[in-house]
Amino acid sequence: MSAIFFILLSFVQSAHADFSSTELTGRIRAEDQYFYGSQVAPIEHQQDNYSFEFEAKTNFGSSFRLLVEPKLQLSSTPNLVDTTLDFNPRDTYLESKFLGMHFLIGSFIKVWEGPDGYNPMDITTVKNYRDPLNPENLASTGISGGGEIGKLSWELFYVPIQTAPRLPGENSRWLPRKAPFPLKSDALTLVIPDHPDIQVAAHDELNSALKNNYGGRLQIHSESTDLFLAGFDGVAQLPIFRAKIFLEVLAGHPSNEATVKRAQIQPVDYRRQTAAVGIASQLSDTWLLRMAGRYDQSVGTDPQLPGWSQQFVGGFEKTFNLFDQTVLVFLQYAYGIKPDAAPGTLIITDPFQNAFLYGLRLPIGERFVIYYGGLWSHLMGANYDRIRFERKVFEHWTFDIEGDWIRGPSNNPLGIWANENRASLGVLYQF
Repeated sequence: MSAIFFILLSFVQSAHADFSSTELTGRIRAEDQYFYGSQVAPIEHQQDNYSFEFEAKTNFGSSFRLLVEPKLQLSSTPNLVDTTLDFNPRDTYLESKFLGMHFLIGSFIKVWEGPDGYNPMDITTVKNYRDPLNPENLASTGISGGGEIGKLSWELFYVPIQTAPRLPGENSRWLPRKAPFPLKSDALTLVIPDHPDIQVAAHDELNSALKNNYGGRLQIHSESTDLFLAGFDGVAQLPIFRAKIFLEVLAGHPSNEATVKRAQIQPVDYRRQTAAVGIASQLSDTWLLRMAGRYDQSVGTDPQLPGWSQQFVGGFEKTFNLFDQTVLVFLQYAYGIKPDAAPGTLIITDPFQNAFLYGLRLPIGERFVIYYGGLWSHLMGANYDRIRFERKVFEHWTFDIEGDWIRGPSNNPLGIWANENRASLGVLYQF
């Protein structure tokens, strides 16, 4: 862990000297994670993760700006994601401003304003599910433009070839190796081993899901309230999954009984149309109301496609001062309706269908911060809680300790991952 970290550190220090004429900042992070639950080999209790990201800005006069903001993630465990290289260009584009409007070409991430915790206004971004409890936004490459007319602001974008969602790889702990497969047969009884061998196949695509994606947003401003309207036509943020089960009939077992020898999961990217609406209202100096909802409809007639779904989130944010520091707390409720899986496919159950979300940011002095957040799915009896301690040391270094606690029934993703309680220790260098 330490060798890779200091090699990256030496590189960025030399790069900063070479490009001193450009505004350059960056972050190198090394993290050691320990999972308490056991998994079958080669899945280990411990894994080291590294990330390298930087941001370079260059202005060309008053009308043009070049932004470069890539991120690379590495790990001591191979095949944690279903791609060879876990690279994300993020916001890397050339931007032009004129006549009160701005236009850009390149890669970008569009995360539109909405509730903290879970945001139904986030309808356009493609996700990296390397860590499903901490999904990251992946960049899309295309063109975008926007502007303001009085109290109305607008934004449009077009992506000719969309980035595919990035999913856990074959060595990831997040694959449901202990989950029962949702298959039934009147003629055959399937015996599921404790740790079935799961393989992740290459993505398939329905209805040109990754081609010609586009979307837009309108925002109406007033003195204390903002209203948001958004729409998107393109790839679904989470694919559906085809499952292939390879069986083995063992000698001495009943003729109608077979053991699952191997399972193959194939992600299928499909196209959907989404509309979203949100509101943010400043009720007072310290109280903020946020609400948002979305409606998704798959595009096409393929029998594998899921039906429509909807999601609503509403809640309050409160700030107050404690020992000269600003404390933030929020409480939300999420309600949703998801379709059943089509025959021969799987859909991940949404833990946000009926759940309370809560969070706290508590700074103690200028250099120490405590974060706490969680989710309680009261209908499914599932919980997820996280606590994080951050301590800044000197000017460039930050150390953190984090713990995750997951529990719930096996028919909920949180219950499937109840074996993945973990603790982590990280160090961050910023330049």
